[in-house]
Amino acid sequence: MVAALTGVLPDLTEMATALPTSGPLASFAVIGAVAVLLSALVPRSVLAAGAGLLFGATTGALYVMAGALVAAVLAFEIGRWLGRDYIRGRRRAAAVDSFLERRGITGVLVLRLLPIAPFGLVSYAFGATAVPRSAYLLATALGIAPSTIVFATLGAHALTPASPAFILSTVAALGLAAAGVLGARAASRATR
Repeated sequence: MVAALTGVLPDLTEMATALPTSGPLASFAVIGAVAVLLSALVPRSVLAAGAGLLFGATTGALYVMAGALVAAVLAFEIGRWLGRDYIRGRRRAAAVDSFLERRGITGVLVLRLLPIAPFGLVSYAFGATAVPRSAYLLATALGIAPSTIVFATLGAHALTPASPAFILSTVAALGLAAAGVLGARAASRATR
């Protein structure tokens, strides 16, 4: 964000080596920044790729997953607080609400695996439904892991585009995008 505002690109090597020597507070700062950005609807794929570039595939993925879970809980609670009464009063939403109350893990997992809508927006929406908190959190953790790992790996190897890891993660990212498009079409047909 600072780079976008100032036009000065930071030295990625310095940033990546400075964080581990900055102590545990720096890790919490990264996780907190991810949580805030996801809550503000910044795409998780972009954050995962950036974290992979800065911290490597494994550490970058862990930072983004931790930040995503924090953002998911916060957005869920905000959605529950602001939107639950609204959903209860809508007859057309009753079937979806009932399904999520009974099969919340399935509903949340599908929407987390298929990137149909922005992460934060989906989190707010789930908060307004009757999905149990525990099912929501478990399915969110399971559902975000594959794409977070793919995009963190893609970012980690972005400077070596001919490497097998970059090529495989690019193919996997394209597969996730195709699945998202197909999932969005299926969801659109189902709601008609």
